[in-house]
Formats: sequence, C-alpha cells, structure tokens
Amino acid sequence: MTENGTARLESLERQLRDGWRWLRFVPALEAGFQQQYRVWALPFRLTLIVIAAILIAVTPLLDLWLLHPPVEFMRPAHFSQFVIMLPALVVAGACSTLTALRGWADATSLLAVTIVASGLLYQRHLGAQYGVWVPTELITATMAGAYVMGGLGFWRMTPLAVLLVFFTAASEVVSYGNNPTTQYIIFGVTVQFLIAGLAGYLQERFARGTWLRGEMLTILAAQDSLTGLLNFRAFEQRYHQLFSLALRENKPVLVALLDLDYFKQYNDTYGHAAGNTCLRHLAHHLAFMFRRDADVKARMGGEEFVLVIYDIDRTEAGRVLEELRASIEALAIAHERSPLAGHVVTASLG
Repeated sequence: MTENGTARLESLERQLRDGWRWLRFVPALEAGFQQQYRVWALPFRLTLIVIAAILIAVTPLLDLWLLHPPVEFMRPAHFSQFVIMLPALVVAGACSTLTALRGWADATSLLAVTIVASGLLYQRHLGAQYGVWVPTELITATMAGAYVMGGLGFWRMTPLAVLLVFFTAASEVVSYGNNPTTQYIIFGVTVQFLIAGLAGYLQERFARGTWLRGEMLTILAAQDSLTGLLNFRAFEQRYHQLFSLALRENKPVLVALLDLDYFKQYNDTYGHAAGNTCLRHLAHHLAFMFRRDADVKARMGGEEFVLVIYDIDRTEAGRVLEELRASIEALAIAHERSPLAGHVVTASLG
C-alpha cells in the first residue's frame, strides 16, 4: 500500500473513532462519501420520483370517483399537478438518470420536493375554500420519502422541512381558524415531520458508518499485512489498469522484480522476527523513493517485491533501478552471512 493509502487508512480509523454525530466527516473524507452516497441513493430516488409521478397522475381519477370536487377546485388543482408538480419530477428524474445532467441531480431533486410539497399545501388551502378535504398526511409523506429515499442529505432537507412546518401551520390557521382542531392538526404534522427527520438522520448516520467501514476493508483487502504495500491480488488489478492506460496513451511501462540476496541465511542468522523487520524497512524505503500515485509497489511473497513505473524510457529506467539497488545497499542493514562484500543486505533487480 502506498503512503497515501496508509494515511487514508489512518484518517478513516480516526474518523470512525471520533464519530460523526453532526453528520460531517473531515473534508478529505466528506467528498468521497457524498459521491458514493449519491450512487447508493440513485435507485431509491428514482423509485420515489416514479411513485410520486404516478400518484399525481392518478389522483384526479380518484377525485372524480370518490370525492366529486367542484370544478372551481379541480381546475387550479389539476394545473398545479400537471403543469408544475409533474414536470418538476420529470426534470429531477432526467437529471438523476442521464449522465450528462447528473451534476444537477441534487438541486433539481430538492427543487422537485419543494414544489410537490408546496403544491400539496396549496391544494389543501384551496380545498378549504370549496369544502374539499386534502389530507396533510400527503405533505408529510412527501417529506418522509425525501428524507429516507431521496439521498439529499439531512442538512439539506431539514431547513426545507422547518419552512414547510411553518407554512403548513400558518395555512391551517388561515384556512380553518385557530381552534383546537387546527392546533391538533398542527401538532400531528409537527410530530410526523420530526419522525421523518429522525429517520433521515439515522439513515444517513448508518450510511456514513457503512461507507467508512467499507473503505477501510477495501484498503485492508489490498494490503500486504506485513509491509503495508499492495498484496499480489491488488497488484494484478492495478497493473492491468496501468497497462491498459499505457496502451491507450502509447507510453512505456517499467516492470522490475526485486529480490533480497541470500535472505534465507539472514532469517537463519537473525531469526524471522528480525527478517520481518528488515522487510518492513525495505518496504518503507520503496514507498519513500517512489511516491507518485502512478508508481506501483507490491510484495509478491517472501523477500520478493515488484515495482511498476509509468512513462519512463529505457535509459532512465536503468538509472532509477541502479539508484534503487545502491540505496538499499547504503541502508547498511547488517547481514554477516552474506557472501557479498560489505556483509550488508543487498538486492538484485531486473
């Protein structure tokens, strides 16, 4: 694993230890979570949009069959449904589906939630004038769905929810008067919004914990437990990605194998614990010398390592490998049973 990978693992562990009570990670992790959270939420958000669109489309039929509202109510109500609310959902669905418009997905989805909830609030206010009962539960159901399935984030949704509670309460008083029934309805709406907000908070809190642990497992699964470099499985994946990139860009790639000389004799002399310390020392040295993101360092097994350097010509490759070989010898790690001059740990590269 690279130094960047080690630092990221430490950052993840620290965040997991410190917690995320306020639903915020450190900036280095927050951006990654938000990106993944949108991916997770996308199918749920699209499902919510489709359900909302279907309900808006069929509600006029239910009105005709069950309520028989007056024309004076139906015309403006249908206008708000089919000219304002439904198009807003279509735009949000398109931005959440089409890759080219994905950057607008959150903004248009939040706008669609606002428009739908406000449209339902308008219909309830309008219904009070013509004796048509529009349930407040439709408004709270919209917000609950957005909190839990929308993937818009607790802190984005909460200001909107607070505003809707305020305007719902004001509309109830204006439409039905300030009486015990109205107060009870306002109390019920407030409780439902609080429950929706709590569900949204807990859902995002759980999603953040899941993401942190998943990121940690991804790093650990790619890590050689002794040296912290990439293990062989992770190396294969990274190498194929780098090789494919080199083919597309017509760039050279250096692949070098490194083997510590007479390392069996080192273990026999100093013990396997000292041998492990030596391997970790070498791994740290490799990570220090080759710090570019494109540089791949991995442990193949035992005392064998592999190094991949992207976009390097043959002359430069020879110079870099000789510099690496000399620097390992210059570490002067004692190896009294080495038959080579100097009796220190050395490496062969090719």
